[in-house]
Amino acid sequence: MTLAGTDLLIELARESAWVVAVRRQAVDAARRAHEAGALSGFGSSVWPGGDPRAAGLLAVADLPQDIARALGEGQALTGRAPTFGLALVAVARRLELPRDAAADLLMIGRLAGLLAHALDQTTNGSPIRARLRYVGPEPGAN
Repeated sequence: MTLAGTDLLIELARESAWVVAVRRQAVDAARRAHEAGALSGFGSSVWPGGDPRAAGLLAVADLPQDIARALGEGQALTGRAPTFGLALVAVARRLELPRDAAADLLMIGRLAGLLAHALDQTTNGSPIRARLRYVGPEPGAN
């Protein structure tokens, strides 16, 4: 099961806050967060063996030493691999993008995927199999 849109954004915000904390005080940041129950971004119910998208992204990210060390410590503490969301956060911080840029990157990727489905439906007639559902206010309700 995947996280709903709002839950995913909340999780990305937690992961971003943790990475920012790591950048400020890298020594034992993962251990302190784990002990406080605030270490998020490790393990996925969809990818129990580790998300291959996260692994691929982190493999080519050329992360700064402090972030790479914290991700390694977090993985050692939890026994679980970083999630795709945490990988996006780490890459966004590596590129010195704004704090909420990981969510923007995720949404850009989802929009590109939706566009690909729409093009496929237009050219091949295959239906879009959307798994997401809009849960915001009713259009025109304001």
